[in-house]
Order: sequence, then C-alpha cells, then structure tokens
Amino acid sequence: MVFIGATNDSRFRAFDSKTGKRLWEEKLEASGHTIPITYMGRDGRQYVALMAEGGGAFLGGGLSNSLVAFALPDVSRKPLPVSVTKAVAAAAAARRGL
Repeated sequence: MVFIGATNDSRFRAFDSKTGKRLWEEKLEASGHTIPITYMGRDGRQYVALMAEGGGAFLGGGLSNSLVAFALPDVSRKPLPVSVTKAVAAAAAARRGL
C-alpha cells in the first residue's frame, strides 16, 4: 500500500502499490502535513498515522492540529523479512553506546 495525505482537498488515500488502484480514502479535518507512518499496535494490528494540521482562513482549509490513525485491514500474507547489513547494525549499536 502507498499512502498520500498532503493534498489540497484534505483527504487521506491508500493505493495499491502494484496497480495504482485507490483502495480507500478518508476526509480529514485539514491536509496531512507529515509523512504517514505505520506501526504495530499492542493488539497485533498494523496502523497508519499522520498529522492533519494547519489550514485556517488564510490557507483556505480547515483549522486542525490532530494526530489521525487508521487500523489497516488484515492481510493473508506475512510481511517479508528485512535484512540489515552488519555495517548498518554496528553503526546503530555504536550510536546507542553498545
């Protein structure tokens, strides 16, 4: 899935990354002003979140300062494992003082 939130119509959209087909959209109080993030909740579900902020009469949109999160639908396939090189892992450990 690919997410777009920084639009003039204050809508947050999800697209299929392979076909480009719009999967869903939701009206926000204001335009998304951050890069959407995803995270795994304590309940085991994956969520996507972004800030809907700014706007007002000057910018022609709604006035808001909200963190908005959506639960993503369950998928039948497991995520692919990600390989981190030893150099990247060592650099991250060094920054943490390990």
